[in-house]
Amino acid sequence: MEQRDTLLTSPDLVRQYLMMRLGRAEREIFCVIFLDNQNRLIAAEDLFMGTIDGASVYPREVLKAALKY
Repeated sequence: MEQRDTLLTSPDLVRQYLMMRLGRAEREIFCVIFLDNQNRLIAAEDLFMGTIDGASVYPREVLKAALKY
């Protein structure tokens, strides 16, 4: 569960967050992280799932999700 006050202010914090969120996944997951201008987490959404070695990503779907937030 995401918390709105989660700060992702460095690459290492993003890596730690994604390892907790996706570390045990058995498939490829394209996850989008939405941040505000203070680098606080707004939402994280798994948009695409794939096979063990890849996932198809559609830019219009990423944009649609971004506009939602």
